[in-house]
Amino acid sequence: MRLPSKNLSALFLTTAIGLGLSGCATTNDTVADAPKASDPVTTDVKPRALSPYTIDMGSREEYERIMVYGIARRLAEDNSVMPQARDRDKMLQGAVDGMLKTLTPHDAYITAEDMKGYMSGKPETLKGIGAGLEKEKDKGRIVVQSLVEGGPAEKTGLQIGDAITHINGQSILDMDITKAIDLIRGEKGTPVTLDFERDGKPQSLTIIRDEVVLKPVDAKLIGDIAYVRLASFMEGDVDTQVADAFKKLEAKAGAKPVNGYILDLRYNGGGRLDMAAEITDLFVDPQDMPIVDIRGANGVVKHAWTAEQGDMLNGKNMVVLINGGSASASEIVAGALQDFNRATLIGTPSFGKGSAQAIMPFGRFIPGREDGIKITNALYHLPTGRSIQNIGITPDILVEGIDESNIKHERDLANNVDNPNGDTEQKRTQTHTCTIKDGVTWKTLGRDYRWGRDDVDKALLCAIKHLNSTTGTASKNATITPVQQPKP
Repeated sequence: MRLPSKNLSALFLTTAIGLGLSGCATTNDTVADAPKASDPVTTDVKPRALSPYTIDMGSREEYERIMVYGIARRLAEDNSVMPQARDRDKMLQGAVDGMLKTLTPHDAYITAEDMKGYMSGKPETLKGIGAGLEKEKDKGRIVVQSLVEGGPAEKTGLQIGDAITHINGQSILDMDITKAIDLIRGEKGTPVTLDFERDGKPQSLTIIRDEVVLKPVDAKLIGDIAYVRLASFMEGDVDTQVADAFKKLEAKAGAKPVNGYILDLRYNGGGRLDMAAEITDLFVDPQDMPIVDIRGANGVVKHAWTAEQGDMLNGKNMVVLINGGSASASEIVAGALQDFNRATLIGTPSFGKGSAQAIMPFGRFIPGREDGIKITNALYHLPTGRSIQNIGITPDILVEGIDESNIKHERDLANNVDNPNGDTEQKRTQTHTCTIKDGVTWKTLGRDYRWGRDDVDKALLCAIKHLNSTTGTASKNATITPVQQPKP
C-alpha cells in the first residue's frame, strides 16, 4: 500500500497539540499534527507558483491590509518597551502564526528548523532532558511519567514518579504544563535545575540539556501477552518497526504461545497519515471499505487508503489501548480497527482530532526561504464514513477510575473545526465497563504495571483480563461487566 512520492505537492500530517514530550503528530501530504515525515503521498494540493517580485495585490482593500501589517509593525518597533518588537523576523512569525490560529488550532507558522524536521522523516529529536511529564491535579506539581533511555534526565538520576516543584528556582505549582516544558527545554549543553520531591523528601538536580532522540516503538512480553507501545507516527518506517516488534516478541516467546496482542496508543499525539494507514493494514485483510479517506472543503474525497497486505496476526485476539492523549493518526488506527471489528478498544475516550494539515514551504514561492506554514486542508473519515472530529473515539471497554481531567480535548480548543457530519454524527457506544479491585498496586504486580508517578496501569490490567491471559494474578484484579444498552 506504498504510495508514490513523486509529484509531491504538500506534506500531510495528523497530530494534536499539547500531548506527550512534544505534543504532535503528522503525515506526508496529509498532516494531522506533528514534526517530521518522509515518503510523502501525492495529493491534489498544488500551490500556485508566485514570482517573488510580482505578487498580485488585488483590490485597493487588499493593498491596505498589507499596509496595515507594515504600519503596525513599524509602530511597535518605534514605541514598544519590549525588545522583541525590534526583531522583525519574530514579528513576522507572530503575525503569520496569529493569522493562521484564527482558522484552526492546528494551523501554524513553521520555522526553518522545524521545517527540516517535518520533511526529513528521520527519528524525532528534541533539545531538552528526555522526560515525559504530566501535571498533577491536586498539588500542581509536574510528575515525571517516562524517561528516554540514555537521555540526560535518566543519566543524571531523575526517576519516574519524581514530582517537580521548581525549574531554575521558579515555582511551577500554578504554571501551565506547556510553559513548564518550555522552561525545561533549551539549547544543547545548557543547564537546567529541577527541584522535586521523591518519596516526600525534597531533592534537586542540575541536568545538562542535550539532543534527545525519541524512540517511537517499545516492546515487551508481559507473561503470555505481546505488548507494543507506539509513541508517535512521525518516522517513515514506523509500520515496519511495529511489525518487527511483534515478530520478535513471538520469537522470544518460543514454544509458549502468545495469548494476545496489545498495541498501546495512549498519549500518542499522531503523525504521518500514511503511516497510520500502513499500520492498520498490518492487522486487517483486504476490505470493501477504505481504511481512511480524506475530504476537502466541499466534502469530495481527495484520497483513500485501502487494506492490501493481509493480517500479520491471522485474526488472533488484539487490544488497542487509547486515552484522551490519543489523537489524530492514533485515532485513525484505533477507529479503523474498531470499524473493521478487528481489535477491542480499551481505555478512555480519545482526543477527537479528525483533521489533516498540509505543509506549505515558502521556498516554493520565494527562492531561498526555508520556513513555511501548516494549513488544515482536509478532514478524514473512518471506514464506516464516520468522523471523530470534536467527538473522539469511545472505547469498547471503558476503564473506570482513571482521572484525565487535566487533558484538553479537541472540543476544548479555540477555533476548532465543526464535525463535517454535523450534530447527527453518532458516537459508537461502549459495550463493557472494567473496574480494578481496591488496593491493587503496581508494586505487588511488578514494574510492567506501573503507570505515571505511582499508579497501577488500570487499562493494561483490563486488557490482560479481556485477553483471558494466564499472566500471574494480573487478570484476577480486573472485572469486566457488560453495559445495559438502551432499548430502541
